[in-house]
Amino acid sequence: MLSRFQMANPLDRLQSVMGTAEILELQALCRRIFIEDSVREYIVTVNSSTRGHKDIKLGTSTRCALALQSASQAMAVFRPKLRAPG
Repeated sequence: MLSRFQMANPLDRLQSVMGTAEILELQALCRRIFIEDSVREYIVTVNSSTRGHKDIKLGTSTRCALALQSASQAMAVFRPKLRAPG
């Protein structure tokens, strides 16, 4: 792989598969996904547990918790089996 990409950047041939409007629409769809309180509590627990753990020098931030929540919503959009019924 290193030899193959030594002289050419594979990103130079990269083409978009989705437009800006479609990406914004998917982002809005993800934000509308319901998050159960127990999932939020789990995210907060995981996030805060990294701050006080003796083996972790630098714990996660509030932005990390927000990103985990957003990732959870996106997974629910793209993996419908993960969504709560209803």
